[in-house]
Amino acid sequence: MCILEINNVSKKYKRRNRELTVLDGLNLKVEKGSFNAVEGESGSGKSTLLGILAGLTDIDEGSVIYHKDSESGSVIDIHSLTESERAKLRRHDIVYMPQQQEIISELTVSENIMLVDVFNKENKDNSEIRLSYLTERLGLTDLKDEYPENISGGELRRLIVARAMYSNPKIVLADEPTNDLDRQNREVIGKAFREMTESGITVIVVTHDEELAKRADNRFLLKDGKLKEIK
Repeated sequence: MCILEINNVSKKYKRRNRELTVLDGLNLKVEKGSFNAVEGESGSGKSTLLGILAGLTDIDEGSVIYHKDSESGSVIDIHSLTESERAKLRRHDIVYMPQQQEIISELTVSENIMLVDVFNKENKDNSEIRLSYLTERLGLTDLKDEYPENISGGELRRLIVARAMYSNPKIVLADEPTNDLDRQNREVIGKAFREMTESGITVIVVTHDEELAKRADNRFLLKDGKLKEIK
């Protein structure tokens, strides 16, 4: 069942009076609950692609269709939305994890994980149960009341993953989520992404981490503006 559809997407930039084609007529259908890894050299456009899927980077041609509800047939053309509508989509449906994720230093680990509740007006009866499960799952139980300055880089990255899982999204887009981490932290995060897909969340990661990519159901190479499946 398709949840995200990329149709003939192109993106160009101007650099020193030259036009540079980053993405050239990309087409891809992403299945619900699948784990997808996009690989490629630095500068190949991987981060640009994630930004486009999140509605943060505009496109020159094409469309990105989000199949919000398969039962009703409800679909959304992400790039036809207003900025505020895209921002709402990122809070509730499509969580984007950039390389430099924003952490609020004045909030504890728990408060950072539960940040989505500031915007979510729905019932929060299960919030503490969900928080306890995720902090245990990601090895953060003893750090719930700590502030970001008191935890390691790997623990910060796990906090970010826990926050993504806490918001219960439909799609997670992660840009180099295990970059510069030791094997133990890479293992924890890799397992967390796999657990997301087992619960029906669709995951798309941009990565240079071979071990993380091997966990994916589908691997793609982005080269010369085109996506090619890695068998």
